[in-house]
Amino acid sequence: TGTFVLNPDAAQIEQAKQEREQQRQIREEAERHSHEPAITLDQHQIEIAANLGKVQATAQAVECGAEAIGLLRTELVFMSHSSAPNEAVQEADYRVVLDALAGRPLVVRTLDAGGDKPLPYLPIAEEENPFLGLRGIRLTLRRPELLKQQLTALLKASDNRPLRIMFPMI
Repeated sequence: TGTFVLNPDAAQIEQAKQEREQQRQIREEAERHSHEPAITLDQHQIEIAANLGKVQATAQAVECGAEAIGLLRTELVFMSHSSAPNEAVQEADYRVVLDALAGRPLVVRTLDAGGDKPLPYLPIAEEENPFLGLRGIRLTLRRPELLKQQLTALLKASDNRPLRIMFPMI
């Protein structure tokens, strides 16, 4: 509930312990069913997809029952490198994701650097409104080598596995 209690009495402590135990049981029950299809009460099946910012998180998402990756934020992948990742490095990163997905679909957003996600190796001049300025597709259209390199790496890594590419700021 977001409350904070100083010096709780024995009854409050016991209540907190009971609530913690209930939450543990609910989590365990959910984990037991995490690889079953998600079907609503009116019998509609829903795809359960995870969003990622790190390629290494893919295996855990699948382990927890993700049926797809609904969004891989590639700017966060770029941020994990100290210099601009070349095509081979990007291909290796995307291959980690696609391999862990084992045929499950992947949606990738092309580089959306700038605004709240600056890259030290890709300086962008200060703007009045950086969230709507030179970022996303506007940036990669001005730096077409970045977009071409990223698209090439994605297509090479996909090996005809399910891949959807989304372009930011369209």
